[in-house]
Amino acid sequence: MKHLLKKLKFKKIESLIYINKPNDLIVLPEIKYTHKIYDEGYKTNIAHVDGKKFFKAYVVLDGNKFVHVSCIFKNNLLAKQLGYKNAYTIGECVTSNIYKGQGIYPVTLTKITIDFKNDTLIVFVQPNNIASIKGIEKAGFHKLYQFIMYRFLGINLYTKKF
Repeated sequence: MKHLLKKLKFKKIESLIYINKPNDLIVLPEIKYTHKIYDEGYKTNIAHVDGKKFFKAYVVLDGNKFVHVSCIFKNNLLAKQLGYKNAYTIGECVTSNIYKGQGIYPVTLTKITIDFKNDTLIVFVQPNNIASIKGIEKAGFHKLYQFIMYRFLGINLYTKKF
């Protein structure tokens, strides 16, 4: 019921959008942690991640300890409304606080870019999230634009790009 009521709210989305360049030659930097790739249905035990229906989850582990997760989505509504119908969206990326600042996010994005080298990948990020923006750019993504979108019931009412 709560989920349904959330959809009934008028929503303002303000974000930057970054894109990869398919087929770029990319080298994966080393990190001392293990990367695992999980299919849809994997439980990260992070409520706002597990509530989404992702295509793949790139999880970084320190032994059995959670370090980071980056999820890949197909058919993302926001991406479609911005004209990216065949792009994969990287989102719901979370790094455990004690592991932040170690370059794990850009390495994970680079691994995703290598694995999806023939595909278009996009990342949405809040304009004030400087750490994530630096990680996205370090992984070779290029800023397309910033936008504000107003939606109601999932319908795009107005979009301004700048």
